[in-house]
Amino acid sequence: MKIKHILKDRKGFSLIETLITMSVFLIVLSGVYVMVVHYGDVSRTENSRLRQQQEARFLMSNFASEVKNAGAILTVTFTGWFLEGKAPYFNGIYPLNKTNYPDGIILASGDPEAVTRTAVPFNPGEGNIIQVEDIDVPAYDVTRPYEYRQWAANDIGIVVSDEGFLVFKVEDVTATTIQMREEPVYYSGLLNTTASPFKGIGYSDPAEIKGNAIEYPKHAPIVRLSYFSIYLFKEVAHPRDDLSDRLVRQFIRVSDCFGQEDALSEGSDSIKSVISENIWDLQIAYIAYENFKDSDPDTDIDNAHHYFAGGSTSQVVYDLLDDLRARNLKQLDFDAILITDEYGGSGEFEKRKVPAIGDGGSYDMPSGKYNYKIVSFSLEPKNYSIIFSL
Repeated sequence: MKIKHILKDRKGFSLIETLITMSVFLIVLSGVYVMVVHYGDVSRTENSRLRQQQEARFLMSNFASEVKNAGAILTVTFTGWFLEGKAPYFNGIYPLNKTNYPDGIILASGDPEAVTRTAVPFNPGEGNIIQVEDIDVPAYDVTRPYEYRQWAANDIGIVVSDEGFLVFKVEDVTATTIQMREEPVYYSGLLNTTASPFKGIGYSDPAEIKGNAIEYPKHAPIVRLSYFSIYLFKEVAHPRDDLSDRLVRQFIRVSDCFGQEDALSEGSDSIKSVISENIWDLQIAYIAYENFKDSDPDTDIDNAHHYFAGGSTSQVVYDLLDDLRARNLKQLDFDAILITDEYGGSGEFEKRKVPAIGDGGSYDMPSGKYNYKIVSFSLEPKNYSIIFSL
């Protein structure tokens, strides 16, 4: 009887106690879940801001270095020794400016020792062998810090005239010839990228005569390039965790077009790399020498030679190209808008306006939760001293 009495006195949790306990646990778990989600959002937001900072550093370092060095050796093409007083078509910087869309740019810089010229006129349509006067670079000299490398297979070179230019990859060399790979790296007038499905804007090089269809005269300059880059933007929609699409603008560097006009298409063989997906806009202004006087650095800007900057009186790309070809370029001004994803909260941010920069007006940021940062900087392109090797 005693054992039965003890068993009878034992009691379990009542329904109310169970519900209260479960409610407490749910409240605790909900708090933990909210904290995990919150710190996850904070982490993703900070990672996005970190990527933004890294891409800003890229603009200020690698990209800026290419811009500063652009045309450093190609200024030799301006000398009458090569083109008999004619201005070259290309001097290392070529604008691909767009209104209300990111600007692009073509940049090239060369080896100051690997410079030669055509021995006879060269027509790319008639073959891929260029007859040159001398392919050698200066021999080793103890007074110089290093020995200059000779031309070799897989080098990138450029031949320039007053009507156009052609960038090529070297297949083989002899003492007096350069054999090019059949597919050119690039030539003036080639670029014609597919219009963006979102903005309907593509990039094109409006050369009147394409660089593979002209005859390069005797004494046309040939320079081995240290680098050749075409910087462009491409709009892409990426799926997000919430199944909505995130519209990004990929900042892409193309180093070899393989002779294909749409270097950004999916089927292109072009050699390209995505530099950034957080640079939303890039506006480039070009300032020519006429804006500056040595005796008076505060001289007002001459808008006729201040190209593609807001309020400029001159929007004609051919005027700018004339200044570039005549080596009148003094300075390039860059304004970039970098965006970051902001995670957490509910709904979208209230629409924010991106301020007007360069020749682009103010416009709405893309749909979603974004913040933006503006990076501005100015650069002066270099001109190297030329050591002729002929």
